[in-house]
Amino acid sequence: MQRWLPGARVVKWFNIVGNPHMVNPDFNGEKPDMFICGNEVSAKATASELAQQLDWPPVIDLGCISKSRYLEPLAMVWITHFFNTGFNFNHAFKLLRK
Repeated sequence: MQRWLPGARVVKWFNIVGNPHMVNPDFNGEKPDMFICGNEVSAKATASELAQQLDWPPVIDLGCISKSRYLEPLAMVWITHFFNTGFNFNHAFKLLRK
């Protein structure tokens, strides 16, 4: 997309959670993580602000838009689990840190 529209401010995010949980995500008191990729710092900042307005914790910035290719397989993990659990939207990802 970024190659086709070089002047566009492309941000990849919100592809790893079901739509019922895009606003005020809560999983038994835990907030899932959201990953973001994009070439333009200001576009990612705008998206990050929107995520916080939707009650998400600070997004995890994976870097430039080329890193979005790593989010696609993660989305497939989410989708596979969705189908394997009878179309259940109630799962999300959390990056654990030590």
